[in-house]
Amino acid sequence: MPGRGSTVPTIRRALRTHVRLNAPDAAWRGLVGAESREVRVDVERLPDGLLVVTIGTEGAPITASETATARAFLLSNAELDLGRLRRAGDRVVLEHAILGGHTLEEHEVRVAVWAVAWAAGAFASRIDARLAGRDPAGAPPVPPAIERRDAAEAVDRASRWVEELLRRHYGTFEHHPDWGYHGPFGSARVFVSVRGYLEDSTAITVASPVLADVDLTDELALDAYRLYADRPAGRIAYLAERRELWLEHAVLGDGLDSEELTVVVDAVLRVRHGGRRYRDLLDGG
Repeated sequence: MPGRGSTVPTIRRALRTHVRLNAPDAAWRGLVGAESREVRVDVERLPDGLLVVTIGTEGAPITASETATARAFLLSNAELDLGRLRRAGDRVVLEHAILGGHTLEEHEVRVAVWAVAWAAGAFASRIDARLAGRDPAGAPPVPPAIERRDAAEAVDRASRWVEELLRRHYGTFEHHPDWGYHGPFGSARVFVSVRGYLEDSTAITVASPVLADVDLTDELALDAYRLYADRPAGRIAYLAERRELWLEHAVLGDGLDSEELTVVVDAVLRVRHGGRRYRDLLDGG
């Protein structure tokens, strides 16, 4: 199986038009986007052999408490198309992980790096507001993209491919017009949705509900944040309008292959069944 040795050159070829900074300990580090935001790309092989490409950028310093930070991140995660928020020391970090990185394609790298750089700037004021305990003003920002004529076709094509992969590997997924593809895995249920992203790309979100009809208490926010923060991928998001907690991970549909999708589904299920029981999150036990 190709590994890190083939992945790093793919990353560097994909980003050759950006300004590259010296970073001997990273696969790539450079300046991205109109704001020339510094972005770092790392490649790591986990103990189970899984290869993970992590794309991240630092935001503002954090002066808020751990509880306020956890609440802010869970609420903000629910608004991000790709990636998640994490605390690294005293800084906000916005990062996106690509699982099964040896299957990486150059286009996927370019889109993901741009998405992280853009979101870090576009969501900065909303994150700052939540860290200060305030509700952000207005609707979440959307990427500046002009929808192309064939965008709908790209979503249809990705949806058909996702359906084929899910039924080939799991055999239990059904489709609902509002919820996307969904299937049972023991006590868990996994949902897979496909939507357009940027001009003609697609984003695929694999998600599993954690808790429903709950308020985001301080204890729940801390436990939910800690559950995902130390893992290489995945996020927990709180949907305030529905009072629901979801575990999810989003990937780009461009060049998606069977291994990348199944790795993400399996990773969500591992986190879904790992650590403390989710009932304990609600009970504070």
